[in-house]
Amino acid sequence: MKNSVLIIALIVLFAGLFTALKSTEAQSAAAPSAVKIAVLDVTKAMVECQEYLARQKETDKRNSEARAQMGKLKQEIDAISEELKNVFEPGSPEYSAKLKDWFDKKASLESMNEYVKETLTIETRSWTESLYGKLVASAGAVARQESISLVINKDGSELSTTQNIQELFTLIRTKQVLYNAPAMDITGLVIEKMDSEFVK
Repeated sequence: MKNSVLIIALIVLFAGLFTALKSTEAQSAAAPSAVKIAVLDVTKAMVECQEYLARQKETDKRNSEARAQMGKLKQEIDAISEELKNVFEPGSPEYSAKLKDWFDKKASLESMNEYVKETLTIETRSWTESLYGKLVASAGAVARQESISLVINKDGSELSTTQNIQELFTLIRTKQVLYNAPAMDITGLVIEKMDSEFVK
């Protein structure tokens, strides 16, 4: 009698474990279908958003102004060079004064050129980091809104744009998305979100 009760208890226990195991397996099998994945072309989103375009316009204007200033300074340097060759007598006080002026202007041109390059590099790095942070925030907002669990960077670079074999292999090696259904691409939605935040 005791053996019969023990056997029945073991059967019930094993049945319960079997049912629990099957339930866990069913949940595990169902879990992947609950994960929604999307792709985002980060480069495209960054260079097509309004903030980037506005920044680029401002940078182009500043660079144009700097080039104009440097061009004017270069013309002055060239004019002094001509005077040193054709007008003033070497060794004369006028020649020495003009030569000093030539060196001063040449040093100013070199300094201005270095300043413009260095300033542009520092500002571009800082601004790009800031824009990338905004892109990540917008991607997160769109993902939550669309119930997306995972967003993967899709590099839209074409193989034909590579300059040499090394670049080609690097691009092939670093491409993470080989195919995606068009409906999975949220690049447009992220650009819209970034633009709406920029307008605010």
